[in-house]
Amino acid sequence: MAQHDYTIANQTFPNTRADINNALSAVVSQNSGASAPSTTYAYQLWYDTTNDILKQRNADDDAWIDLFDVDQTADTATPSAGGGGGGKVLQVVNASVTAGETFTSLAGGTNTAPNYADTNLTLSITPSATTSKILVFGSFYYDASAGNLPATLRVERDIGGTSTAISAQLGRGNYNSSLENTVWPASITDLDDPQTTSAITYTVQIGNPNTGARTLYFNSNYYNAGMFESFLTAIEIGA
Repeated sequence: MAQHDYTIANQTFPNTRADINNALSAVVSQNSGASAPSTTYAYQLWYDTTNDILKQRNADDDAWIDLFDVDQTADTATPSAGGGGGGKVLQVVNASVTAGETFTSLAGGTNTAPNYADTNLTLSITPSATTSKILVFGSFYYDASAGNLPATLRVERDIGGTSTAISAQLGRGNYNSSLENTVWPASITDLDDPQTTSAITYTVQIGNPNTGARTLYFNSNYYNAGMFESFLTAIEIGA
């Protein structure tokens, strides 16, 4: 571990040689130390021995950029979420359901603003950086009761009690007497930008876009339950 200001002062030859050797030692050790070098330069490297992170000075020489998190026990290095992890998958959370749900007499809404209820398909993910994006995708099944009136789905995001729909209506499906064993599919692929490191909960919701109450089905249809599987996946992508 060595650090140097990279200025060789006028001095006696033995001291000059020692000063040069100290500077070279700092170079080969990536300016390693428990704290940042007192003298810094644009694009300078620093191995932070306190946190085992390789950092680089930015172009304006006013901040450090995390490049790699180093595991000295396993002898491995991974891109840091805040630096070299751009476009990298940082974590994956998946949830699925096989049981069907029935929403009896779910109150109505309107064609453009359905009344929604939470399904049991939900997951939570906690981003490692505020700059991370969350890729949300999933595939779902649903149906409505007799009467040829539709149901719909959407996905909602909740952060600390504040809820936001991350999708519009994901299709329209309704019971059809000539297709009694049909179940309606829906899917989502959305790159969410929550800008938080707080826990995020994503939940699939089923909606009634009709003015009157309707019985709706999630992961089942009018006649069959327990025959299908719906899933939801969230992937954190480093900025």
